[in-house]
Amino acid sequence: MLEPQENGMIDLPDYEHIEDETFPPFPPPASPERQDGEGAEPDEGSGAPIPVPPRRTVKRNIPKLDAQRLISERGNKTVGPLYSWESQNALRILSLVIVSLDR
Repeated sequence: MLEPQENGMIDLPDYEHIEDETFPPFPPPASPERQDGEGAEPDEGSGAPIPVPPRRTVKRNIPKLDAQRLISERGNKTVGPLYSWESQNALRILSLVIVSLDR
């Protein structure tokens, strides 16, 4: 690291006499007027487009909670033990609530 001098200034190297590195100029951008792909990159727009495969989606079965399913015999067996409801009326009330939420 550079050491500070007595007057608090840092002695930096003299870059005024150093030549800058020279680089070749940038190529001109490709334009629609050019023919035969002059100036264009080789993989740009030449030939048929590359087909993109469709995304695969995972389909999950979503249970349908409608009134008829809940009050059916199978619905009573499935929902009943989960919530330990004693009466058929509780399932009917639940099914009515679900139907009203769907609207």
